[in-house]
Amino acid sequence: MAKKDVYDLRKVLEELKQEPGQYHETNVEVDPDAELSGIYRYIGAGGTVQRPTQEGPAMMFNNVKGFPNTRVLMGLMASRKRVGKMFHHDYHTLGQFLNDAVEKPVNPVTVDEADAPTHEVVHKSTDADFDIRKLVAAPTNTPRDAGPYITVGVVYGSNPDKTMSDVTIHRMVLEDKDKLGIYIMPGGRHIGAFAEEYEKMNKPMPITINIGLDPQSPLVPPLSHRQHHWVTTNWVWLVRFVKNQFNWFKA
Repeated sequence: MAKKDVYDLRKVLEELKQEPGQYHETNVEVDPDAELSGIYRYIGAGGTVQRPTQEGPAMMFNNVKGFPNTRVLMGLMASRKRVGKMFHHDYHTLGQFLNDAVEKPVNPVTVDEADAPTHEVVHKSTDADFDIRKLVAAPTNTPRDAGPYITVGVVYGSNPDKTMSDVTIHRMVLEDKDKLGIYIMPGGRHIGAFAEEYEKMNKPMPITINIGLDPQSPLVPPLSHRQHHWVTTNWVWLVRFVKNQFNWFKA
């Protein structure tokens, strides 16, 4: 793969389809209420479910009940071996590979909003028929869950004066048609400190929630808040950024 190629989720899935035992998909209708997780438990669920657990393929559900033209992917990052294949690297030494990436960073590329496919479809909470629960096929994993959850939401936030920013992963429950619940551990993450600053100012804290990302992005949160916006020269693509409507991130 050439350095200039974009290595996004679609490209990852194309490659995994060529790897035996790494990808599976179904066109059978599946209910997002407990069925999605219930099926994957027997395919490749890890240590968060009742034993016995097993390592299995990533799985794409192409027919999600109540969400036409929407697919749900599960288990992409659930196998170290699969992560190694996605990074074209020996999975035994992934830790050193990521360390080398941090030591040899380059700036991301900023693209014009007109060229940003992330802004091709826009839904606003002020729309008369807006209901995030009908737009996002978030699964309810167990009958005891508070509701549907976004389980790998990569959250990007900044402090009020925009001199620092942070990327973290959170589970987020869809509580109402225009409300998400997110737990930010007090003092445990930089984004928590940012939230406290906004709280003292009695102002809402703007964030972005990013899903369906390339394989690199979910590995960024453990890095320092000063390192998350960098990408490696050892890898095969540059992360492309676009300013959102709030224009509150510094390049």
